[in-house]
Amino acid sequence: MSDQDITQDTAAADTPLAPATSGQVDDARIPLSRFQKVTDENRTLREQVEQLNSWKQEQEQAAMSDLDRERVAREAAEQQLASAQERVVMMERGSLIRTAAAAAGLVDPEDAIALCDLNGVTSIDDALAAVTALVERKPHLVRASDAGPRPMGTPLSQPGSTPVPAAPADTEGDARYAVGSDLLRMIQRGR
Repeated sequence: MSDQDITQDTAAADTPLAPATSGQVDDARIPLSRFQKVTDENRTLREQVEQLNSWKQEQEQAAMSDLDRERVAREAAEQQLASAQERVVMMERGSLIRTAAAAAGLVDPEDAIALCDLNGVTSIDDALAAVTALVERKPHLVRASDAGPRPMGTPLSQPGSTPVPAAPADTEGDARYAVGSDLLRMIQRGR
């Protein structure tokens, strides 16, 4: 391979590939070297814009009087304070809703925060009212009762029902009744 061939291959790699002819898939690709070059140029331009913006701000501040600089700084601080106070208020309202949701038995109190209007909540009573309205609209958010379903057709006793009678006393040595009586004792103890 000659030096001329290497130069031609390098030049071909820096140019975009030609679009496919008719009948072929349209596959216009940009070589990696070109992509890297454009990315580096964009990064350089962004850095230059940031430098120019900071220089512009410095020039504007230098042109301002001390009173104007203090006024701009005070306005920025007031905006930050207002933003922080709003976040604190929203966190307090979320806490009130979370407490009311836990008291109402919601599975996930965060759902109540997402689904309730926090702007109308100013006290725990407002939070309880909002969560109650939410539970009426979406009852599936409430935790199911702990009783659970009762199995049908089971011969074993259920808690609170009439206990199953024990095996007769004369079958005490019989192996057929030994397993059943042990199982019955475990069920009656609640295991």
